[in-house]
Amino acid sequence: MAWLYAVLGGFGLILLIVGIFMIVFRSKKKGRCTVQSTAKICDVEVKQKDDDEPVVYCPVYEYEYEGKEYKAEDSKEYKKMPKKGKKLTIFINPEKPKEYYIKSFGKTMTSIVFIILGAILSVMAIVLYFAVGV
Repeated sequence: MAWLYAVLGGFGLILLIVGIFMIVFRSKKKGRCTVQSTAKICDVEVKQKDDDEPVVYCPVYEYEYEGKEYKAEDSKEYKKMPKKGKKLTIFINPEKPKEYYIKSFGKTMTSIVFIILGAILSVMAIVLYFAVGV
């Protein structure tokens, strides 16, 4: 039975660490990308890994920085097709203008859910181990 608590606690720790890593990574990127600009969705990449997988959409953003135009594909995959021509606020890294940051409530929530779930599973494993015993 101890192996079950170890697996539960280990999985919880992995979720906790991944959630913290996601927040730290986004925070560092946010710190580098300080110049506010407006981007426009100029294209949408349609992707499907396998025939039995659903189709996902990745917007391609077009923005300008210091008179030069840049294009960048979003790494996030959307289930609904983003609207071409839609404008949104982005933040650009002035040292590497191809790097940008878009505020996203969903990505932040994912990190928070990982941390909370990881903490709950880890604490639950410890409590069960000591309450129920080996």
